[in-house]
Amino acid sequence: MESTLNLMPTKLPNNKALKLIIETKAFKTSLAFLKSRRPALAPHRSLEDLFWEMDEKSPAALKGVEPHLQKVCWVFRKTLYSYSIFIGGSVLDQILYDKIRDEAVDDPVTAALVLIRSVGIHKPGVILYPIHSLGLLGVGLWEKLTKGRYELFISDAEICVRAQTNSLKETIAFVERSAESFGVNRTVPVESMEHYERSRPTKWLTRNPLLAVKAHLFSREYYENHNFIILQLERACSLLFCLASLQNGFPVLRNESLFSSGRTNNWETQDIHHFVLLEATAGNRKRFETRCIPMNARAIELAELSNVNVDINLKSWARRQPLMEKVCVALGTIEQGYLKSNILSDKEGVKHRTFKKIMQSLRYFRRSFRYTSGDDDVVMLTIALECLLTDSYAPNGGERLKERASILLKGHRRKSDCVREIGNIYLARNQIVHTAECEQEVDLQTVREGYTLCLLSLVERLPLLPKESGNPIQFIIEGSAPLALPTGS
Repeated sequence: MESTLNLMPTKLPNNKALKLIIETKAFKTSLAFLKSRRPALAPHRSLEDLFWEMDEKSPAALKGVEPHLQKVCWVFRKTLYSYSIFIGGSVLDQILYDKIRDEAVDDPVTAALVLIRSVGIHKPGVILYPIHSLGLLGVGLWEKLTKGRYELFISDAEICVRAQTNSLKETIAFVERSAESFGVNRTVPVESMEHYERSRPTKWLTRNPLLAVKAHLFSREYYENHNFIILQLERACSLLFCLASLQNGFPVLRNESLFSSGRTNNWETQDIHHFVLLEATAGNRKRFETRCIPMNARAIELAELSNVNVDINLKSWARRQPLMEKVCVALGTIEQGYLKSNILSDKEGVKHRTFKKIMQSLRYFRRSFRYTSGDDDVVMLTIALECLLTDSYAPNGGERLKERASILLKGHRRKSDCVREIGNIYLARNQIVHTAECEQEVDLQTVREGYTLCLLSLVERLPLLPKESGNPIQFIIEGSAPLALPTGS
């Protein structure tokens, strides 16, 4: 067994280092083949023209080009994506193809990397996403009486959250403050934002809470980076739910629960059909390029991510930066692990299965916060626990959840309360799904706190994942020494 997981995103290496990563033996073989076909490639300026020619006539000179071209383009894209540089495939493939077909270019990979850096399309931008049902506690009259703002800047996660602005000017100012906090000094094109407000159903720009997420995005088509955008939004929204859950273990201080931005001057809408991307502009380092993206692809997932039904206590978290940092690191590790093992890889090994289960668990966890007229919250939260703490179905599920939670929470002052309520929610779920009645009382807030603390402890154990295992979650919980947990106080 080896501790080899290094899942947090790292800085993009220099071109020489990237070239060494990209140019595997198989890549070099395919690249050499394509360079030998340059005379046949030269007349076709775009990949679209090239593939049209191959589909229509299949000339002998282009025989074998397609699989080799697909291979080198995928490896080139995959390498950049592994460092969270999400330039659209249509852009990256065309850049590399241009360098491959150019007789004057001896080293297409380096030439393509130099071009990307020189025009700056690898630089970060911002995802501006509308949310609803979020409240920031203790600041409901702040902006009316002081110069303060209803904002939460989480530098470790590179996200910013803002209560409703009631003004497009203030929304633009929030985006620019967010970008500055991310280390991105670009201005927002006011005319574009005004156009979106006039021409689309975007009342959320001024009426709703806003989520800003730093992202290295550049695209030519609306939906080519959609998987990566959703992955980053999932991390950001999961962070807000985890922070809200951990507040249950904080001492209640006077007036902190008063004046929520969710109940003061709130005219939010759920008529949400777009989000805004602010991307790097090729050749312009001072200004964002904006795109108002319709939520047509994966619409249900995007709608779910808009629903952030929690209250965040700004004052409490201002005093607990180390705990917030642990949550940010854990969710960043999950995001990177899922990206590399599920999105950028088709190998269904231990990492693939483990990160898939953790991501699925977080999705059920978020769903447990939805408004409901039934007992969906109990059912969804129990499923989240089972996904997180078990590898597969087996009898005595409730006892197994309690035992594994007890191991993960060893030494934490809230262990007994959390383990007790985890047992209670399993009983309640069984009653609901088998009899449609629930007599078992459950403290959902304590279960959510227990879930989040278990998640933090489990992620700390991920470097212990074996290369081969039929039950990896059982192994890292029961087969490794317990690690220290933050107290949350």
